[in-house]
Amino acid sequence: MSRTRLAELERLLAEDPADPFLRYALGLEHRALNDDDPAERIWSALLQDAPGHVPTRHQMALLLADRQRLAEARSHAQAGLDAARAAGDHKTAGELRTLLDQLEDA
Repeated sequence: MSRTRLAELERLLAEDPADPFLRYALGLEHRALNDDDPAERIWSALLQDAPGHVPTRHQMALLLADRQRLAEARSHAQAGLDAARAAGDHKTAGELRTLLDQLEDA
């Protein structure tokens, strides 16, 4: 994780600002650099445009859980679980079910 990769992702995103993968990856890079505020902003905006983007739902749930915003984390985990099930993605659905169970116990 580096500021160089962050700059490269920002450059690529400037060329294609709607690309959901680049937006997701930029959020991941911020998170890896412990820049959680920008990661949350990026992912929130992405989810407004693509509410069924399962990886972003998963990462938002983890970020919010780390911030002790458990109700919001549960909401994102549940939305991700629903989207994964709808897409037939059983592996990811299982991971999100486990996360949701952990959040419900917290």
